[in-house]
Amino acid sequence: MEYPNNLLACRTAARMSQMKVAAALDVSQSEYSRMELGRRQVGPHAEKLADIFGVTTEKLLEFHGSKLETAPPENGYVVTKLPIFGRRVVGRYCMIKFDQEPVEMAEKPASLASNKEAYGVYVPGESMEPRVKTGDLLYVEPHQPVRKEDLVVVGYGKDGLREILQYNGQKDGKILLSRCNPLEDIEVDAEDINTLERVSGVKFL
Repeated sequence: MEYPNNLLACRTAARMSQMKVAAALDVSQSEYSRMELGRRQVGPHAEKLADIFGVTTEKLLEFHGSKLETAPPENGYVVTKLPIFGRRVVGRYCMIKFDQEPVEMAEKPASLASNKEAYGVYVPGESMEPRVKTGDLLYVEPHQPVRKEDLVVVGYGKDGLREILQYNGQKDGKILLSRCNPLEDIEVDAEDINTLERVSGVKFL
């Protein structure tokens, strides 16, 4: 019997690994994985999971129909769909607002098949042209180290706002970034940046 839920989307939005969630619940990673796959009832863990992810228990137990497939337990599991996050923020920059659940699910590229933390965002504006254009789909791998001239998704504070920028390094406690259209260099205090996640690929329109 299966017990559909929204754990995968909630965990991905919270940028948490299965291991970290399992530790917070005081269960094994394999046991949490079974819950996420709908093979175990969330049951007594529902309220604590909702608190961990910052959502209601109702949203935690919603199901949006994304299909999961599993590999043998020793290899973990493979997700066939890639969650797409972010809604465009009106303005001239590539600003997006992250919600607690994906705006849609897309086919996951083979290169990301084993990456459970990967997600996608659509480019919402023109400030990074000609490098990427409005509507291009960016593949983001949060665990990868960021290198100079990488495209990155930068998270500011706790309000869910993120911006697509180019990373240019660090200096004197500042993160050096830039926009392309028009060309503009930006310096942001490192303590004001919540997340800095590498774009590893682009699906061009």
